[in-house]
Amino acid sequence: MSKPGPTPSVSDQELITAVSAAINEDEAPVTTAQAIANRVGYSRYETSKRLNRLAEAEKLSRDRLNGNVVIYWPSD
Repeated sequence: MSKPGPTPSVSDQELITAVSAAINEDEAPVTTAQAIANRVGYSRYETSKRLNRLAEAEKLSRDRLNGNVVIYWPSD
């Protein structure tokens, strides 16, 4: 559970870079909002909202697994 406080300032490009970095470090083809939230200091909820906006703008790709888990990866 995240602690209340000011929302850190993270640009869209920093979020996209965090997605790529998480994938490279984990040697996995995709990552989750929780993994990115841990990297950038956002709550999982806020990170998910931002990542979804980036996916809608086609700056990231996303898919849903098992109805609940959303995965993200860099757009080609």
